[in-house]
Amino acid sequence: PPVAVASMAAAMLAGAPRLQTDLQAMKLALATFPIPFAFVYSPSLMSFPNLGLDVVLPLMYVVLYQWVVAVTCYGYYMRDLANWERWIFSGICFAGFMQITSPQTRDWDIVFGVSFAIMTLWLFLTRNRPSLAFAAKPAE
Repeated sequence: PPVAVASMAAAMLAGAPRLQTDLQAMKLALATFPIPFAFVYSPSLMSFPNLGLDVVLPLMYVVLYQWVVAVTCYGYYMRDLANWERWIFSGICFAGFMQITSPQTRDWDIVFGVSFAIMTLWLFLTRNRPSLAFAAKPAE
């Protein structure tokens, strides 16, 4: 909606394909999607310059959630991700959104944090290995 007109103008000026430009604009906008929800469900974020524990924790969750959304959209985190890894990150995105919209319960905090930590460890251990989805086929 607000991105569409700017995306169309950018595609026209650059001579780029409009649909590809729109897709990239939507990927960028998707990462900012949870910010209004975070303000509604954690009103303490409105006092941002005053950094207390009630502001820092929701802020960290929102930033981490935006990072996970970007990883999911672009398919890169320490290396190119395989399709199954991107699907896992999309599940982590769901857990992160549930955490942002239900800050009173800590169940989603655990699911979001532990699953992100496990995937980060997995990608750290396999960072020097190309993903299976993008690996070149051996010459016959």
